[in-house]
Amino acid sequence: ATRVKRAIVFIGILLLFAARPAGAQLLNAPWVEESQERVEKIRMGSMRIIVLDEAGDPVPRATVKIDMLSHAFPFGVHVSKDMLERWPSKDSFGKAPLYRCFNAISLDRLTTWDRTQPESDKWDFSEVEPWLKLAKEHRLLVRWGGVVPSDPGRMPRWAASLKGEELAAALQTHTARVLRDYGQRVAQFDILTQTLDHRYVEQELGMGMVRRLYRLAETEVPGRPMPWEFGRAALHLDDAFGADRLQKALRRVTAMREGFVDIDSIAIEVRLSGSIVEAPVTRSIKFLGDPGLPVLITNLETAGPSETGAAINLETAMRAMFSQRTVKGIWLAGTTAEDFRDSSAALIDKKGQLTTAGELFDQLVHKLWWSNESRTTDEIGNARARVYAGLHRITATLPDGRTVTTEVVLEASEIGERLIVLQPLGKAKEAPAAPVKTIFDDPSQRPTVDASPE
Repeated sequence: ATRVKRAIVFIGILLLFAARPAGAQLLNAPWVEESQERVEKIRMGSMRIIVLDEAGDPVPRATVKIDMLSHAFPFGVHVSKDMLERWPSKDSFGKAPLYRCFNAISLDRLTTWDRTQPESDKWDFSEVEPWLKLAKEHRLLVRWGGVVPSDPGRMPRWAASLKGEELAAALQTHTARVLRDYGQRVAQFDILTQTLDHRYVEQELGMGMVRRLYRLAETEVPGRPMPWEFGRAALHLDDAFGADRLQKALRRVTAMREGFVDIDSIAIEVRLSGSIVEAPVTRSIKFLGDPGLPVLITNLETAGPSETGAAINLETAMRAMFSQRTVKGIWLAGTTAEDFRDSSAALIDKKGQLTTAGELFDQLVHKLWWSNESRTTDEIGNARARVYAGLHRITATLPDGRTVTTEVVLEASEIGERLIVLQPLGKAKEAPAAPVKTIFDDPSQRPTVDASPE
């Protein structure tokens, strides 16, 4: 029976490849097209570009080129100390397959409490700083990951035995230190982690302590604008995507909100294997979105029975997640086999080459869900385009060969247009001065003086 099942799966994969369309995908099914329609509806925006000459007159037949530089939607990866050496330089980053897709990183492997505060009076952020420097150079959004765990087994040795006020002081001091030092450089923090299976902090100190820790995200970084479409303090749910665990996850979110804890998004780890079907994944995402909070997919791992099977699973998961409005970011668990629990999920092989899954991810993000457009202005200097939300470089080439360039951040919008005007620098044309007329130039309008007696 097992051999028959494997044969059926193998034949199915062969048929799938034989019938697949050209482009950045392996899958070909009605739901694929439906998901793409949703993607284009919720992840794109419209722009109207007006090209003017120095004098402010419209320029017809100008060539307008729109080059996407980065997505507004975070496509990220969980980084490690070793990955820093493999990360492309700033100059080659935009052309490096796979890496060019990433506009965000998560530092959670480097920011655990036991690593960042190994002793009660000693902090160590030496592994974090190089990544923050790189993130600034590459314009990457940064998630810190966990600040403090709700599992005593993941606490520093010196803190695991603390009780009462001493434990509360240790939790609060570390959380405040992280937020105060890095709140301006990091977009979001998972204040409390491992909350699905462990409630040590809540059990020892009550929901009031949990509330206090999350409140620090506001008081220690006052006035900081909210990043992207989610806030700065997420509730982290570890490996909670299974049907039975989703119910538990939703109950945990409800308990937090009923306890007046200031969570502003849900960060959920997702690990999938076997043969993934789109419909259950979509239902799970919608279920998670019921509380009305943004959902961030973290530590995404899609393994499979083979390299090809893992790629098919990755495409299924990515399409299902990216096409749901409630999902505000996706972070892969890593790139190489060492980063995943199941090595079949790797995106880069031992030789440094992209696996089938790696090629698939690169093509999805940097081809299918990417906008590089060319337009020609009409007789009144207008050009229109609908493109994916994000950072774009727009270049207009005038008929005489001169160019003018600008960079624009476009937000996703189903209605309306973003107006962008491109105009070379120069002195504006001066219109001839028109004579100024007043009521005194018309005898009939001149005021009269009534000198008659009252």
